[in-house]
Amino acid sequence: MSNVAIVTDSTSDISRETTNRLKIKVVPLTVIFGEESFLDDGKEITTVEFYKKIRSAEKLPTTTQPTPKDFIEIYTEILKDSESIISIHISKKMSGTINSTELAKKEMPGKDIEIVDSDLVSYPLGFIVVKAAKLALEGKTKEEILREVYNLKTKIKVLFVPSTLEYLKKGGRIGKAKGLIASLLEIKPILTIH
Repeated sequence: MSNVAIVTDSTSDISRETTNRLKIKVVPLTVIFGEESFLDDGKEITTVEFYKKIRSAEKLPTTTQPTPKDFIEIYTEILKDSESIISIHISKKMSGTINSTELAKKEMPGKDIEIVDSDLVSYPLGFIVVKAAKLALEGKTKEEILREVYNLKTKIKVLFVPSTLEYLKKGGRIGKAKGLIASLLEIKPILTIH
């Protein structure tokens, strides 16, 4: 029986090869394009297919978080072979995934499950998850792993420059007039995730 298992969601953008090698359990969100929905597991829709759909879609896709039942099933399976779980997920400001994990944990009293809101998404989230998984494989305790996870959370800052403002306009993050002016002046905003 291993000591600590690491769980995350598909927004961590960790390759399948890495999750298999480091024994990370990934719970997929669902991506919705109009009437079509796909599990974000790399099987129902690949990354290449996803970006092709985004380019051709009139509206940006939406996502839905995994259900508490999804997490209960996964946690139950993991706890057959592990003493405890550290479940690290997308920021609760961006998704309801953390709420689902917390509801699942409440349904499993007495089980050693630690829920971590990363306050991040994508590669920065994946970086923390990979570090936690490596520490777990090294045999570190849950407390040692959590100390490093929370330490990394305080040090990681996300800044990015979108190559186009098209998706910010489609997603309602900027108005059409501001988007037009910024495009004409070739303004590239520097964005951050809080």
